[in-house]
Amino acid sequence: MLTVLAWLILAVALGGCFGLLRRRALSVYWARRCSGRAWRRTFPAASKAELREYLQLFAQAFDLPPERSLCFAPTDRVTDVYLACNPIRGMPDALETELFVQALEERYGVTLALPMHENVSLGELFSLTRHAVA
Repeated sequence: MLTVLAWLILAVALGGCFGLLRRRALSVYWARRCSGRAWRRTFPAASKAELREYLQLFAQAFDLPPERSLCFAPTDRVTDVYLACNPIRGMPDALETELFVQALEERYGVTLALPMHENVSLGELFSLTRHAVA
């Protein structure tokens, strides 16, 4: 019984540590103002609704608050956000990138190869969705 209790305490402590590290890593994005203007400048033909939908798909796949989706800029690398969401190396992840790719494929009918190159930005992926719907 003591061993089970010790494992439970350890799991709770690690979960709290993970949450703290994740919040700290994501604070870089949360500190920003709305990046809607940067998205509109980069993709002038895209409507606000299209941009929001895309960013909310991203936020949902990465288990981020939807109201924070406009904190991400077109130049943000998917890998950087992934690393911020998974600050402890070697721990299992929640398949965020795979879920995002799946959501893009289902919504826009694009075919994306995994793994993506580590420098792919949110803007580059949005551009691919624009070509798919055009």
